[in-house]
Amino acid sequence: MRKSRFVYALVLLMSFFMLLGCGQSEQPKAESESKAAYIKLGGSSTLAPVIAKCADDFTEHYKTWNNVDAKFAEEPIVLFVSTGGSGFGVKSALDGTVDIGLVSREIKDTEKEKMPNGKIIKLGSDALTIAVNPQNPVVRVKPNLTTEEVKQIFAGEIKTWKDLDANLPERPIVLAIRDLGGGASQVFDELVMKGTPVAKEAQQLPSMGHWPER
Repeated sequence: MRKSRFVYALVLLMSFFMLLGCGQSEQPKAESESKAAYIKLGGSSTLAPVIAKCADDFTEHYKTWNNVDAKFAEEPIVLFVSTGGSGFGVKSALDGTVDIGLVSREIKDTEKEKMPNGKIIKLGSDALTIAVNPQNPVVRVKPNLTTEEVKQIFAGEIKTWKDLDANLPERPIVLAIRDLGGGASQVFDELVMKGTPVAKEAQQLPSMGHWPER
């Protein structure tokens, strides 16, 4: 995988949230099964790896719930962390599929209304940037793209680098975006695209770590 270098065009802020829904994970009832008290977390693929590491550290440190609080039962701690996107995190927290939804975008008012007894915890903010391969001459020729230029590129209106600047080669621009169901995609749509559809030829990538070898 090739390293990328930022084109200093714009920085978009992503906020990370945990949604504590109303659903409760049931403990296994069969005597042959482990009587582990488990909690399920799921959603944002940006946030999930961080939460998974926290879950591993928490489980390794306390091992059983009574070590967290003496009032809890002496049962093994089991924390399940899954991905699926911010939309999945919200929906699953609302319908009880997960106990805690992971979201990397602002929570909509309509979503807040659906969970009057739930809790929304803001964990922090991160930067979402536009990047290109460090060997791309656009880094030298035109390092500061405007928001409108970025919008035109991702809308497919600017199709080659030469269309962007006459001093750049006439090579097609290969677009790579996060999957449209993720929080990063929604932030990008709200602050850059503003409702204009992303070009159909753009490659949708399931996570931040999977980029095309171009």
